[in-house]
Amino acid sequence: MQELRTPLSGTHACGLIVLALCLTGCSRDPFACVPVSGTVTLDGEPLSTARVIFSPQGDGKSAIVGPMSYCITDDQGRFELATPYGESGAVAGSHKISICGEVRDEENPRVVLKKEYLPARYWQGDTLTFDVPNHGTDEAHFALDSK
Repeated sequence: MQELRTPLSGTHACGLIVLALCLTGCSRDPFACVPVSGTVTLDGEPLSTARVIFSPQGDGKSAIVGPMSYCITDDQGRFELATPYGESGAVAGSHKISICGEVRDEENPRVVLKKEYLPARYWQGDTLTFDVPNHGTDEAHFALDSK
């Protein structure tokens, strides 16, 4: 049996190249993460071991908004976000923010000794918002009040 082969004409080859370029390079991936870092303070003092969660919000065009991002603040209240998939940063756009107060065991930081000492308005995700710019930011600062 003879195999039938038809070579691509110059027009077809150019069309495929243009299509490939449009599919890969014409627009920025809407779910690509950009670097996001900042600080959290409570009553003017750095808040350590707090869990910071960024939940992206839709703009009404699509139900798919991208992955959430989270991290735990260091001793100076600083944080750098990452997704559950290990990608650094957060997707650009509007986010609802949840900040959960946790006290962790110093010898084993994976063990949470006390949770939710912050007012509910911070960990419920209804009060705090943040707009992540397309280029990312190192100025995601949250000044919390214990009262």
